[in-house]
Amino acid sequence: MKNNHEKDSDGTEKLDGGARRVRLEDIAARCGTSLSTVSRALSSEKGVSQALRAQILEVAGGAHSPAVEMAGYRIVLAVSQVAMLDYHRYQFSWYVLQSLKERAKVLDLDLVTHSLSDKGTQALTDLLNQEDIGGMLALTVDESAILDVVVNLKKPAVLVNSEDPLMRLSSVMPCNRSATRMAADYLVLHGHRDILFLTHSGRRTIEQRHEGWQESMRYFQLPCSEQ
Repeated sequence: MKNNHEKDSDGTEKLDGGARRVRLEDIAARCGTSLSTVSRALSSEKGVSQALRAQILEVAGGAHSPAVEMAGYRIVLAVSQVAMLDYHRYQFSWYVLQSLKERAKVLDLDLVTHSLSDKGTQALTDLLNQEDIGGMLALTVDESAILDVVVNLKKPAVLVNSEDPLMRLSSVMPCNRSATRMAADYLVLHGHRDILFLTHSGRRTIEQRHEGWQESMRYFQLPCSEQ
């Protein structure tokens, strides 16, 4: 369902036929309200005054917010084995999954959870090729073969807790490098000098945290031995 679009004079994207693509954030800014209030108004939920709801609908009228564009489509939530392992060990993935499901409920989107395996990409390809699949969320997916499948299908996709090294796909992830840098800086500024970064080999996210620690140590001219 990929749409060809161009920029309007004010920078807003236009879809085929001249319809304007307006993000939920744009509607919230124009109406002077929060993103969650816009979501509730567009989903006909309670908790929004009649006047504000009318204003939000007027701004959104004739435009295409992401939720409106996906109406009638299902969204694949592809979950990697790494995410499921984390789900049971540390619960980080549990909180992410719960948040995605709650947000999808607010936007009235139908999420289809698909567990990725080491048996190849055919099952995912077959699922994403279904006509009623409008896009994909991929949780903790690093495998280049899977990223290639998503890119080649040319449907909207967002990586969660991972990134595409070739920058072909959008992603949302923690600031692993900068957050670790900030944590190390905090310790140094409070008088600590012997700061150990204890880790293990693994995903690129772990490497980014290690780099953040190194940046802090080098900035303050402290030892950061690899041993």
